[in-house]
Order: sequence, then structure tokens, then C-alpha cells
Amino acid sequence: MARACPACGRPNGDAAVRCLYCVAPLPPVEVLAPIPVDAAAPVAPAGKDRHLLILLPGGAREEAIAALSRIAFLSAYDARMSLSTPRPRLFRRLESEPSARRLSKELAEALIPHYVVAESSVTSLPVARALGIELGSRHFEPILDGAFPRIGPTPYEHLLLLVRGEITRERHHEKRLGSAKGASRRLTPGLRLHLYPRDARVAIEVDPDLFDFRLPHEEKSASALLNFERLIECIHEKAPGLSVDRGFDLEPLVLSRAGGGDVTDALASSDQGPEGVPYDDEANFRFYARWRYRVARHLSRLGAA
Repeated sequence: MARACPACGRPNGDAAVRCLYCVAPLPPVEVLAPIPVDAAAPVAPAGKDRHLLILLPGGAREEAIAALSRIAFLSAYDARMSLSTPRPRLFRRLESEPSARRLSKELAEALIPHYVVAESSVTSLPVARALGIELGSRHFEPILDGAFPRIGPTPYEHLLLLVRGEITRERHHEKRLGSAKGASRRLTPGLRLHLYPRDARVAIEVDPDLFDFRLPHEEKSASALLNFERLIECIHEKAPGLSVDRGFDLEPLVLSRAGGGDVTDALASSDQGPEGVPYDDEANFRFYARWRYRVARHLSRLGAA
């Protein structure tokens, strides 16, 4: 039986520790330890210890597809789609740690690569808005809003993950949500970017509406999209080992009311009326980016071990 290398995508035997072709470390099948998977996770209140079960790439063998179909009560087609994704995929939210352990054990016995993490350890990582980023020759330093203390210069080799996403914003008539008369009018999509060092204390978020693009560049373009992509290029050039994740744009659209103590609050309060109230998927992006970071950190530590 073969599993795909996460670096080059080529098949290797299940017993291989490193890729036969590119010598990259191969992550072993993840099994829950006797303690919660993420040791840094805070203790969740009773009844709120939900866990996330995340499928990792490399498990789309016929035997694994049949096993996942049986274990998770899926059709063969849905099981195949779940295991064929080229990126980590949030598969289930389990309501308790014992239920997460039981499902993890069954998946491990079927040699299906996966990762289980307490949802509280994902949501506890704060998000800090970056007003700018100083890009030095060997270090970068984010300039954060006043709610967070200064992080200080960080070497580029300490960067682990960059997550990019399109933000969809729509207006909804809240009293008619779900009805034909409550149809929304789509607004101009926004952009978000998260930067994560290997041991992140905060998720560093770039919002083009707040970010000063003159700091990383001599001149900024009139296009937020071009500025955004150029910033990503600049960071990736200086940190070639950085992983860039664009998978959020393939996630299901989940909207919530716009707002969060920033410019979207003003928009939500002043833009009500006949056109409806703004909803967007910014909260969903933040959740996606943070669990992707937890997985990337986990795989990075396995590779270094």
C-alpha cells in the first residue's frame, strides 16, 4: 500500500519514514496520546470539550475508503472525496474527547492519516491586526494595533504558514433570512492574510483596509489585490520554506453578521435599511486559518523529531 509524500506528492510505502524521491520526512499515522493531542490546549469547561477531527492527505487507498465509509457511515463516493483532498480537511466536530478518541482509534487501525485537536486550543489563539510589516534582510516585524503588545523582530526561518483567503460579504434582510424575499445582494469581496511563526502567540492578520502597504514597498498600487499579492511574494521570497495555503477559497461558504470591533462594526450599524445588514465569512476564515496552523505546527514538529 502507498501513501503520498506531502512535499512532492509521489507514492511511498506505508513503512517509509522519508520520501524515496525527495527525502522529505513522511508524517506517521496520527493516534491520540493518553493526554489531549495539543498539550497547550486550555482545559475546556464541562460539556464544551469539542474536538476537531482533521483528515490529512495521503490516505486515499481503496482499503481506507472502504474503512472510512464503514466507520463514518458515508457513501463510498463521499468517503473517496473526503480522503482524496490534497490538503488537510476538517472532517468532523466531536462533542467530547472520549468520542474523539474512539473515532481516532478506528481511523488509526485503518491506517487513515488524521489529526485530532481540541477546538478550544484553536479558538484560544488571538488574532492581531497588522497595521504594517517591516521587511528587513533577515527579520520581519509586524506593527500591530494597540490591543496587542509589540512582537519584535522575527527571523524569516521561524515563519511556518501563510494563509490567504477571499472574504465574501453580502447584505441580508435579517427578518426574512432563508426566504426568497430575503435574497441578498453581493458586495465586493475582501481579502485576508494570516502569518504564523512556528510557535505563534497570536495570528498576525493583514486586512487591506487597515494595512499600510507603503511599509513593505516603495510605492503601493491603486489595486488592493495587486498590493496583497506582492506582499505575499515579498514574504515568500525572504522565507522560501514558508507554506502558503489558499484552501479557504475551496471551503463551504459560512456567513455570520459582520463586525468585530473594527470598521465592519461601523458598516453594520450604518448600512441597515432597505438594502439589508452586512454578513461575511471573516469569522470562518479566522477559524480555518487557526486550525490549519495547528495542523502545520503538528506536522512540522513530527518532521523535526
